Amino acid sequence: MTTGIGSIGLASLNVCCGLSNPLPPVTERAAEFCRRLERADVDIVNFQEVWTSGLRGFLRRHLRSRVHLGVLRVSPP
Repeated sequence: MTTGIGSIGLASLNVCCGLSNPLPPVTERAAEFCRRLERADVDIVNFQEVWTSGLRGFLRRHLRSRVHLGVLRVSPP
């Protein structure tokens, strides 16, 4: 949370959409965490494991207050 001048609020979330898992579908989970992030007092949101352009687009559409989206593509060594 932002606490004053010189502070930056940061949220980091592993979306966990890669391997098979017992969680609900990623878009179902993403809709909920996007709703919560829209109300959160954070300046920067870092998502991990957002592998597809479709999911990036979903996040962009559901996080309307976050106007900038950067993508860091990491290639295997």
